[in-house]
Amino acid sequence: MSTETYETLHKKSVKTPYRMTNKRNYVPQMLTTVRRQYLALKQKKPTIRRSSGFRNLLWEFKFTEIETTVSKIKQDTDIHHLYKEGFDNLHAGFEEFLTENELEYDYESGHFKIYSSVAVESTDIIRTAGTFYGNEWFSDVVVSSEETAWYGKALLLLEFSAKGLKEPVNLALLRWYEEVQEEEIIYDCPRLWLTDQYTCVYLDSVDMSVHIIPRNNCENEYFVNTYIF
Repeated sequence: MSTETYETLHKKSVKTPYRMTNKRNYVPQMLTTVRRQYLALKQKKPTIRRSSGFRNLLWEFKFTEIETTVSKIKQDTDIHHLYKEGFDNLHAGFEEFLTENELEYDYESGHFKIYSSVAVESTDIIRTAGTFYGNEWFSDVVVSSEETAWYGKALLLLEFSAKGLKEPVNLALLRWYEEVQEEEIIYDCPRLWLTDQYTCVYLDSVDMSVHIIPRNNCENEYFVNTYIF
């Protein structure tokens, strides 16, 4: 291997995962990030869902306009704070996705469409809605493999198209949950905490929506409600 190859592997498996941790007890978080990267690649399907599954176009802008778009959205007091959180992490999350999947496209022609809902293969509707019948609805979802399941909160649902891509790329920007590393089991439900890790994943890797609820009197701790499925 060349020096450049080793540097690429070091960035992919060490630098980037470390940057995504909260810098405390970071080794388990880094391993989790690397496993998620592998999982996203493993679950990628050859067919990509077209935009007909999306509903309610919210924003549309060129890739070259991403910074100005993010700035405008962050300054708009009428936009829900979870949308702002998503846009604040969109550029880094998307660039990492491009690097991990080695996608090549014409930079100048890159184009985003952001939607508020989409149907996934399980027929579940994934939503990112600041208001839906009077309430916010940002779906919690699960991405699973034979070995484990990963939970995340959907912040943005997006379609990216550009010259050089055969099909539009359909993605979800997720903020990840992590399992609480304690032996105590409560209600036979997975216990989670919400991390500061954000990743764009292929929409087809999302299995279904799940019901995640806060644990009473505990800061940043949640249960996966397994009793409603």
